[in-house]
Amino acid sequence: MAAGLVQEVRRAGGLTFARFMSLALYGEDGYYNRRVRIGEEGGDFYTASGMPLFAHTLALWAERVWRRWRRPRYLQVVEIGPGQGEFAQAFLSAWRTQMDKVCELRYVLVERAPGLRRLQRERLRTFPEVVWDDILADWPTLVVGNEVLDALPVERVRRRRDGWDQAWVVWDEARNRLALIWRPTDGLVTDLAYRYVDCPVNCQAEVAVSLTEFFHHLRRMAVPLSCVFFDYGITREEWQAGVRPNGTLRGYQGHRVLDLDAILDCPGAVDVTADVNWTQVRETAAASGFTVLPLRSQGQFLLHEGILQAAEALAATAAWPNVAEQIKRLTLPTFMGERFSVLELRAGE
Repeated sequence: MAAGLVQEVRRAGGLTFARFMSLALYGEDGYYNRRVRIGEEGGDFYTASGMPLFAHTLALWAERVWRRWRRPRYLQVVEIGPGQGEFAQAFLSAWRTQMDKVCELRYVLVERAPGLRRLQRERLRTFPEVVWDDILADWPTLVVGNEVLDALPVERVRRRRDGWDQAWVVWDEARNRLALIWRPTDGLVTDLAYRYVDCPVNCQAEVAVSLTEFFHHLRRMAVPLSCVFFDYGITREEWQAGVRPNGTLRGYQGHRVLDLDAILDCPGAVDVTADVNWTQVRETAAASGFTVLPLRSQGQFLLHEGILQAAEALAATAAWPNVAEQIKRLTLPTFMGERFSVLELRAGE
């Protein structure tokens, strides 16, 4: 158990679930600082970012945006939550093939976890165009985020007939472990729960409390700006229909899905996630000044942006085997194709 996190819970007399989730993922004892394991073999989970075909298709998307912007001499790509650097490595390899000496590229990684930064620096040491966090506001900028929004801290809420409760994580002295208790919501959480969840009485759900700050910061990043976010999610209408009465919060460890008790038993050793509320995300992004394009499935997006063209190019090289398997996993409904949606945002064009 993460001693520092438990100590913080005991010292404070309890933490809101969003604060607990933030520390469990990004704190000194957090998952992304001391344990993170990504990949199909030996990992806790795998993502599209680990498949080279995903990055090569996004490189084609980036080139199309560059052309739409009338071929500027400079282009900045910002990857939020770059994991172990696999996506960046494949994207930059594809970009060198497509656009070498045509456009000067600057690739910025935005990473909170020191442990992941070390892995990224080792993997990307041969790419001089890579920097960390130093975003230039006067460069035309593309933003890519794969499974970023689902890792933003959420508050766990429960509907009462006359209002809402929210979950707090406390230390249970009798059982010598972390536990969950319910307390009435405050003004912000109450407003978000009514506006974006509105689930039936006794159902549980999640609301993201940091989305406004996230999108306001993103909107001020640069001009022009084009963003794509890939994630799994739920809508307000689905919450209202009661399709997820116990909420969507869960953990991942060794490719197994863990419940809330398991997350509390081993904080910092488990990836914690919740489905993105697409209704809240789209409305918050629009309120921050973005043009929000209609949601598309990941399969639709990748096929439109040229995944088959990218696959043909990759299949011709011995360096990237199993291209057909990657197409299947990225686009078919039984894999990631329908489970994941794509949020596209534009500003300053």
